Amino acid sequence: MTQLTLDKITKRFNDVHAIDAVSLTVAHGELMCLLGPSGCGKTTTLRAIAGFESLDAGAVRIDGVDITAMPPEQRNIGIVFQSYALFPHMTVGENIAFGLKMRRRSASEIRTAVAEALRLVRLGDVAARLPHQLSGGQQQRVALARAIAIRPQLLLLDEPLSNLDAKLRDEMREEIRRVQREVGITAIMVTHDQSEALSMADRMAVMSSGRIVQVDTPAAIYRRPTHPFVAGFIGQANLLPGRVVACDGGMATVATAAGSLRGVAVVPPTVGSAVVCVVKTEHVSLAATPGEGPGPRLPVRVDARSFLGPTVVYTCESGAVRIIAALPHRSDRLLELGTRAWASWEAQDCLVLEAE
Repeated sequence: MTQLTLDKITKRFNDVHAIDAVSLTVAHGELMCLLGPSGCGKTTTLRAIAGFESLDAGAVRIDGVDITAMPPEQRNIGIVFQSYALFPHMTVGENIAFGLKMRRRSASEIRTAVAEALRLVRLGDVAARLPHQLSGGQQQRVALARAIAIRPQLLLLDEPLSNLDAKLRDEMREEIRRVQREVGITAIMVTHDQSEALSMADRMAVMSSGRIVQVDTPAAIYRRPTHPFVAGFIGQANLLPGRVVACDGGMATVATAAGSLRGVAVVPPTVGSAVVCVVKTEHVSLAATPGEGPGPRLPVRVDARSFLGPTVVYTCESGAVRIIAALPHRSDRLLELGTRAWASWEAQDCLVLEAE
């Protein structure tokens, strides 16, 4: 039962905290995604787990054993690199066998392990080929097979899909998840692509400036972010700065530059608090009239329109505030630029967070 624990790990580069007292627990068999923008510390965290970066403070533990000072080659960890890092002069079979040979496994053990790894990634017929004879997706599968062939306690995936085209990325998401579940291995994946994290992770850790801002399931983070950074980074959301002017029964009235928003949920501000009102773009409706109901309603002007196949994204202006609405595509209902409309959403779809 492999469990990874990061206990207030810290890594500084001169005066910059690449990792700032990060604590995290990854359960046995879980796939945890470290998600965040470039420079947030996610790759440095992965490298610290692998032993490629020494820490200034804190500890890394696997099943309670402190491996902080252990060199990388002594950590029972499999790694899939962004660049695949396959040996070009070795066949697929030799690449997969490499880690096993370094561990001095017998020839029969190596043959069995290589065959099983190739079966898992569905590449049983390419063992004799060289890496340059494979497609990008096949090379990625070989890299995954090599990482799991040694039966590691922990699997680390460093931006594993970034070098693949869009269609292949979708296929490999499912493939990596299938293999990880079939092997039952604990895994950590680093990515800056929120769609990868949302579709693959059991849980996500969203990072910013060397710190973990929120850890939860993909659905919980998407629907109920607890921090303005997370709200703006995950999915597409409208962020309206404002101030709470009244609270009643857990609902609030918030004054914003676009007017007062009534009947919105409060998490956890009180009267007078500076807040950010968060509403996902898919929850915003546009109509010719304000309509009725308790939810917020703002007069807007359509300034831009983007056709994205199943949806049309409208960028609208309401006073000093920009409102974005992602609506299902209906060719007979496209709004022209300059159209005046009313933007609205249900009260339960608006979340109020304390401003940073």
